Amino acid sequence: MAQVYSKMKRNDQAIPFAEKALKLDNSNKYYYNMVAGLYEKNKQYSQAVKIYQDLVKMMPDEPDAYFDLAAAYLYQEKYDDAVKTYDRVEKIIGLNEEVSRQKQQIYLRMNKVDAAIAEGKSWSSQIPTIRVIWFNWPKYTIPTSGPRKHCLYWRKLWPMVRAVPSSG
Repeated sequence: MAQVYSKMKRNDQAIPFAEKALKLDNSNKYYYNMVAGLYEKNKQYSQAVKIYQDLVKMMPDEPDAYFDLAAAYLYQEKYDDAVKTYDRVEKIIGLNEEVSRQKQQIYLRMNKVDAAIAEGKSWSSQIPTIRVIWFNWPKYTIPTSGPRKHCLYWRKLWPMVRAVPSSG
């Protein structure tokens, strides 16, 4: 029923059904994402953050949950929390150009130019020793398309990144 109401753009009616599904099966990451996504559609970002935080606790080694959590923080303009979340992503997947670029964009939004420069230097000094796929997809950066597209991009890219052997 949650999906039906959501398709009809009646998210207020969809949320209780999605929450019930999550309560009945709290090990299903799809339900977490469904509930949080509905909250985001209703601009209830603090509730979405709580759901994503629960998902991160349940799946601490899966970067998708962290990307979604970072996006929810960005919607709330909680930039420090988003950066910390991206730092946690890097602990899982290693240094990554796209994550670094997102952190640079956030630092620039916060008018922390020195931090943005330091992030770029940190990234560029590690290039020879880290595992990475070189993508330059500026349309997916935060300023032009928002955090949700960024997370969708990573959901598509992550399986490919995992397949690349470490060059270090």
